[in-house]
Amino acid sequence: MQFLTKIPVPVVTAELAGRPMDFEESQFTPPNGYSADHEKLEIDRLAILYMRQNGVSYWDAVRVVEMQLRW
Repeated sequence: MQFLTKIPVPVVTAELAGRPMDFEESQFTPPNGYSADHEKLEIDRLAILYMRQNGVSYWDAVRVVEMQLRW
């Protein structure tokens, strides 16, 4: 367990944590040979919107959006 004391503590900068994502579904093009699940892209888009509007984590927003889409 002593090896844990030698592991550096990650520092999350505003560059990673606070900058809004400028992602639009129309900008996404999967690499050659791959496809995108448009339903999951829509969940991602709605989750990011919910996250920004309600100040929750991304995963909490995904859970809320998925529950809303089931109804």
